[in-house]
Amino acid sequence: LRNISPDTNYVAIEPNRQTAERLRDSVGESVQVLNIAMSDRSGELGFTSGVTSGVFRVSAREAAEMKVHCERLDALSLPQTDLVVKIDVEGHELPVLRGAARLFEEQRVKVIYLDGYSDGAIPDFLRERDFALYHGRTLVPCGPEAPRDSLLAIHRSRLQALEARD
Repeated sequence: LRNISPDTNYVAIEPNRQTAERLRDSVGESVQVLNIAMSDRSGELGFTSGVTSGVFRVSAREAAEMKVHCERLDALSLPQTDLVVKIDVEGHELPVLRGAARLFEEQRVKVIYLDGYSDGAIPDFLRERDFALYHGRTLVPCGPEAPRDSLLAIHRSRLQALEARD
């Protein structure tokens, strides 16, 4: 993507320290890698390892293997541009989205890709913020039921801008 859009700023957020280090090694200075967690509050989140290597999931404090500092997405010092957000947080999607409240209010979030999600309230949460929903792998528009495995949400203002170009 750097070749197509050289002025784009990339930020990756990864709570697993080892994964964040591998990511930094592989992307170099072209991507800012933050070793923190995202949620709807600042503080600490407990994490446990998932069923496959490298998968890390939020857990109850008493079951946590480790604790990681967390922030709200709208509390980070992000580039002052439109945002494209990919979320892959193993069941913690809605708190991450709630932690972007100010970014939604400012209509800075233009595209969201969820690589699976667990909370059935997410499609309505996105529709209430004026997002159109698509299956993330087929790009077929969603009806009342949104797929849980891959969801692409595009803000209607971005769709109108694309339609105006056509």
